[in-house]
Amino acid sequence: MQNFDLSVLDQDYNVLVVDPPWDIHMNLPYEKIPDQEVIEGLKGIESLQGPGGLIFLWVTDRAIELGIECLE
Repeated sequence: MQNFDLSVLDQDYNVLVVDPPWDIHMNLPYEKIPDQEVIEGLKGIESLQGPGGLIFLWVTDRAIELGIECLE
């Protein structure tokens, strides 16, 4: 997975929508990554959130517990 330097985004956002390339065991036209890489890749995302902001994380039924772990 590519890492993106979040510090280049020097403002707070009211709403963040995150749709990681979870491995959902389907043939999709993009590269999927293991769950642990998604979790590691999302570390620090809260630094972009403004006061009272919201983060929406797309997950499948299989990954609900992992999504909760990511947002904690």
